[in-house]
Amino acid sequence: MIDELYDLIGGRQTVWAATESFYRRVFADDKLRPFFKSTDMAQLSARQSMFISMLSAAESCTRAKISMPLMRMPGSKG
Repeated sequence: MIDELYDLIGGRQTVWAATESFYRRVFADDKLRPFFKSTDMAQLSARQSMFISMLSAAESCTRAKISMPLMRMPGSKG
């Protein structure tokens, strides 16, 4: 059922297009832009697209073997 949702919304292309559109608007906003001053926006957008894809199509992402590096909290060990 969840894979049907992913396909229904247009799959990877739609997720990536929506994410790119979102971050373009965020970066164009004078109040939000400073929060992302030192952020690699291409990497942030790619990670967000993968995250949304995994949420909406977990099985498809597993089959495609999409993986993301583990995120570590500052100061954490391991």
